[in-house]
Amino acid sequence: MTEPMTCDECIHFRRDAINPAAGLGFCPLRKIAQYPMAPHYCRQREVEDGAERGGLRD
Repeated sequence: MTEPMTCDECIHFRRDAINPAAGLGFCPLRKIAQYPMAPHYCRQREVEDGAERGGLRD
């Protein structure tokens, strides 16, 4: 199993408008609310350079 990851660098993640660094944001692909620094498993994470780090979807 791969390491848990965070949403903070994912291009799909929509940050909270009031607290972008740590507020509850939204993942439109998985349709869930998530904190940007909360570790979890995700197959759909994509960073700016196009590299993907996959894990298991929780």
